[in-house]
Amino acid sequence: MLCPFDDKGRPRPLIVLVFALTVAGYTGIAIFATLAGAPTAAAWWLASGILLFIAAMGIYVYAMMRRERAKTR
Repeated sequence: MLCPFDDKGRPRPLIVLVFALTVAGYTGIAIFATLAGAPTAAAWWLASGILLFIAAMGIYVYAMMRRERAKTR
């Protein structure tokens, strides 16, 4: 099974890439749905926003973990 973090606690590049492409895909579909006037455009923007929030929190938590780990050395 592919663990999202390596032995040093850093996120694996493949996991980051897959998540980034997922966020980009949902955002692209949301933009397309908005321009096409689809009734589901709001749902796509909501899904994209949720993924962007998860990404932002992941970056924040990773930065805080690095900072705390640096203090203990």
